[in-house]
Amino acid sequence: MKALSFVLILLFSNVALGEDAMSLVDIIKNDTWTVAEGEMDDHIMFLRFRTTITKKLNLSVFPKAIHIFWDYKSENDGMPSSVLSKKMEEFENRITDALEGDQSGILTVIKTYQGTRQWLFYTTNTENFSDKLHNIPQNENPYPIEIEAENDEEWEYFFDGMHIPH
Repeated sequence: MKALSFVLILLFSNVALGEDAMSLVDIIKNDTWTVAEGEMDDHIMFLRFRTTITKKLNLSVFPKAIHIFWDYKSENDGMPSSVLSKKMEEFENRITDALEGDQSGILTVIKTYQGTRQWLFYTTNTENFSDKLHNIPQNENPYPIEIEAENDEEWEYFFDGMHIPH
């Protein structure tokens, strides 16, 4: 079994934001994140996730999980270079703006670990996600990403696969 340890830096608590009254749309508008740094199998891992997403919400609004992977040649610590990090940030901002702008999807977690950055989105449907992805601006070369989609109405991958507290 893989060893996993994190030190969490909580930005806001769920109670302070009125978790019971929040919807996923409210979560997008409030944009509250937690950053965790830890180790898995003796490698540094960074995890950034939306703090206010809990199982108390109506998660079935976005039943499709979209996993986007960007593999990269890592530095000595397993993290991307600063130049590559900027390109990844640009991609993240573009796709997030496209999906969250019309509230057809939500970015939930970003994991950076051992030569891969993974973004986990939940969306209303995969066709809409695909349209938005294909319509974001590209630079000179297409983004070197791989995409997987699955039905996940209970958001099991978010809570269990990414080890998010619930």
